Parts: sequence; C-alpha cells; structure tokens
Amino acid sequence: MRLPAVAIAAAFAGGIALGLHPVVARNASSYTLLSYFFMATAIVILTGILLARVGQLFFAAVASLLGWEWSTAGDQLLYCMPKCG
Repeated sequence: MRLPAVAIAAAFAGGIALGLHPVVARNASSYTLLSYFFMATAIVILTGILLARVGQLFFAAVASLLGWEWSTAGDQLLYCMPKCG
C-alpha cells in the first residue's frame, strides 16, 4: 500500500505546483479558468472510469492522477478567489 500513498501525495503536490504557477496565479480570480479546471477534471475522471471498465487500468490510473492534480489546482483557485479578486 505504499505506492498508492506516494502516487496520491505526488498528484496532490503537482496540483499545488500547478496552482502556484505564475500564469495560473495571475488569473486566480478568473471564473473562466476555475470553470475550465472543474470541467477538465470531470472529463478526465469520467474518462478514467470508462477506461477502467474497458480494462485499460494503466491509462485509467493516469487519468485518475490527472484528475486529482487538476482538482487540487482548482481548489487552490477557489480558495484564493475571494482574496485575490
């Protein structure tokens, strides 16, 4: 069970790094960017579920990690939005 914990921690850290990127941080008060992150997260998660049902578990895991990372970046934007805008 150590590898899944490391993968989750890496995806979380990647999402934080993505949320702190200057291009994203500059547009932190943008509802369009926030909507993009949540829509992209939903699409990637649904794609991961579909891939898991088909049996492509490696690609489903990659989609799951991307969804986790993007949702973390979106959460950071949501937290910053009242303060930054």
